[in-house]
Amino acid sequence: MRRAVEILTASALGMGIMLSPEALAALGRAAGGLGIWIPAAILGATLLHGAVLRAYAEGLGRHSPEGLEGMVVGGSFGRALSVALFLCARLLLAVVLSTAVLATAGFVFNEVFVVWFPNFALAGLLLAGILILNLVSPTLAARLQPVLAAAVLLALAVLGVAGLTRGPWEGVPGSGSGAPLGSGSGAPLDLHHVLAPVMILVGHDLARLGFQGQSPAPADGGKAAMGTALLAPAVVLGLWAWVSTLVAPGDRLAESTIPHMIAARAVAGEWGRVVMGAAVLCGAASVVNGFFIAMPRLAAGMASAVCSPPSPSRIAGWRVAVLLALGLAVAGMLLLGLAGSPAIEVWLRAGLLFWALGYIPVLAAAPWTAPRRPALSGAASRGRILWMRAGAVAILSTSIIMLIVSDHERQALAVFMAGCAAVCGVVAGLLARGVRPKRE
Repeated sequence: MRRAVEILTASALGMGIMLSPEALAALGRAAGGLGIWIPAAILGATLLHGAVLRAYAEGLGRHSPEGLEGMVVGGSFGRALSVALFLCARLLLAVVLSTAVLATAGFVFNEVFVVWFPNFALAGLLLAGILILNLVSPTLAARLQPVLAAAVLLALAVLGVAGLTRGPWEGVPGSGSGAPLGSGSGAPLDLHHVLAPVMILVGHDLARLGFQGQSPAPADGGKAAMGTALLAPAVVLGLWAWVSTLVAPGDRLAESTIPHMIAARAVAGEWGRVVMGAAVLCGAASVVNGFFIAMPRLAAGMASAVCSPPSPSRIAGWRVAVLLALGLAVAGMLLLGLAGSPAIEVWLRAGLLFWALGYIPVLAAAPWTAPRRPALSGAASRGRILWMRAGAVAILSTSIIMLIVSDHERQALAVFMAGCAAVCGVVAGLLARGVRPKRE
């Protein structure tokens, strides 16, 4: 029982991005565009991320959870790439997505619950509360994470089941009319709708951090935690996306910025709107709290991977420094009004693409850095692993390229990603050259 609770608690760290308000919005638009085919897209994305999960699970039998990426990527491709992976593929999304979801939480709280409460006041209070909680009581912050994730999953599951009993959207007050049941928006197929689940399901790898300090981490526990972090949201999100296509017209969902709220209201009227509003607030708190827990651990693990392991007192100091830096960065973006600017949408898509891009070196390195086991020692078994990793790298790389090329702001997206990659590469190179080599 204790082991199951430990796995479930750890898995909540990997669910934050998938259960964020931005993920729900992207999923709703994809459901509107694909109609009844949205579960198939989610299934394909789940299988792809399953290959990523297995690559991470292979490394858990040999490395600490927080240092896994640094050791696996650094050992195969150099310390500079492992540092750049943290800066560009992890820290960037933590800052941008936290800013976006806090602003969304403020607007939803104002629109659904307390109309007189200032939008950004709640965002600031939520940010301050989560930051203080992580500084004062990391244990309590970690225990809060599964509660928030479970609340979002429960809300979506309840609305999904209620939607199944409600029937198709024809005749539902306020849902409009026009498209036949489950047909999607009727517009030409949009690659972003097809590939949206690939970006929505990122972040499951953070579940391994629930076993921080265990070196090597229990491979079975870490794999179970990451698997739960991937499969539980995939199933619930798949149910909700499918129900959304049944209760609301595809064109409204595909063109809306709040398709999840439209579908929730179509399912249960004002009650559904309140339940989805609560899910949005819990999802926003979950992703911010999850990042505030995970980023200091990843920073400490990256430092341990590329140089001599720091002392416990220095790790504690780094944790506070990373938390304060992350909190100040998010607060600065909120104060500058960037949360509501069109630019943050581009930055958010770039952060998700970078996060998915960060899986590629882990996939490429995994077959050579994973410990050899009897079941994998044969040439045939090793060949199957290589082919599976190669296939996942090819599919993931193609998906990322297609998402960039087909983006409606592809020039701005490409320029921003190139600039971030250049800056992070220079910083990573300087840091990797300036640290003492790690002692083997």
